[in-house]
Amino acid sequence: MPTWMIELICDLYQKFSRLPENIVVVGASSRETSQGFRLFNNLVNHSDIRGQVFPVNPAYESINGYKCWPSITSLPDARIDVAAIIVNASHVIEILYQCVERKIPFAIIMTSGFAEAGPEGKALEVQVQKICKETGLRVYGPNCPGFVNVRDRIGLTFSPSYKDDLNAGTIGLATQGGGLGRNLLQGLKAGQGTALWFSAGNESDLDLPDFIACMANDPKIKVIGLLMEGIKDGKRFIDSLKIAKEKAKKVVILKIGRSEAGVIAAQSHTASVAGTALINSAVFRQFGAIEVEDLDELLSVTHMLARGLSKGGRGLAIYTFSGGTAALAADIAGAAGIPPAKLHPQTTATLKELLPSYANISNPVDTTTDIFRNPDLVKQCLKAICDDPNITVVLFPIPMDYGAITDMIAEAILSVSSTTNTLILPIWMSRKM
Repeated sequence: MPTWMIELICDLYQKFSRLPENIVVVGASSRETSQGFRLFNNLVNHSDIRGQVFPVNPAYESINGYKCWPSITSLPDARIDVAAIIVNASHVIEILYQCVERKIPFAIIMTSGFAEAGPEGKALEVQVQKICKETGLRVYGPNCPGFVNVRDRIGLTFSPSYKDDLNAGTIGLATQGGGLGRNLLQGLKAGQGTALWFSAGNESDLDLPDFIACMANDPKIKVIGLLMEGIKDGKRFIDSLKIAKEKAKKVVILKIGRSEAGVIAAQSHTASVAGTALINSAVFRQFGAIEVEDLDELLSVTHMLARGLSKGGRGLAIYTFSGGTAALAADIAGAAGIPPAKLHPQTTATLKELLPSYANISNPVDTTTDIFRNPDLVKQCLKAICDDPNITVVLFPIPMDYGAITDMIAEAILSVSSTTNTLILPIWMSRKM
């Protein structure tokens, strides 16, 4: 592992794992439609902050009962862990120097108007990088929605949805894009949710490899989901994937910019360099990352991996009560290069004993609707397949809503899943919700 990465991991993980106690919000506001208000409100009303949140804005004497300070340098003598900055871009450099003077280790710049906005903004961003290099201040952003720690309930973000998106879990997210990142956060509202969400906009200092390395070393994170537009330093990115692989953390990547139009859009969004799609995909495969093609796949795969795969191998079983559904599932699986596995003879014998003669007891298994008469039969057949030594995953497509019968099937899946280390993947196919 390169020396820079070891030092970075030690530094970042120590700082990220130590929850911030005192936070300053530069640009806090009492105007309810403003981002400064939403950021301050998320911290004081919807987060578990151990210390104090200090609003800074020379236009106010107080905000919602909190004394408001004219500048960072005027704050009382207390250790400040992070400064959240949401002011006009022209004031950001001055504020960063105030952070340095107060020995604040982290600054989150949510302000837009930097490299993504043209030459003048790019010049400002170069100044941000210069400050970081010369002083040791670590900057997250600019042009970003902030940092969200769902696990410990710390919302360093101006999103009005933060208070509603707090389903914590073992999935770490890093996204080069705020709106789509929030989409993923909301997509994980059930089951295993999100632990940390990094979305650092232009990544002038801290960037994607830093976040991957940090999450790879977090023992409470099982899977890392990435929404990528581009990468600034290919070597550091590869090093971070190596760390994730060494730590047995699965990385799932949706790469934006696979077409010429996508590359142009990515560059105008966060000033990212999209790179060549074929090279990117080859690197992902080489270092064990799983590439997906859309947001739904990113959500599904990260969610599935967070549940864990305790059995090794590629043995797929398809189990359903509809012949057409069985054929469709087998066709899709085969096209994906994962044909149904051969069932063990004992499994076939058990299914033959349990099911009617007209059921299909090969793989895919079509129990027919005969199982609706006996709830225990659903469990017994599913358990027999899960116990098969050749089977790692059971795909259970459910094509239609049958009311109480569907509830019975869901209960059977829950019951069997609690007694097996085979992964069961129910697929809800009905248009009825």
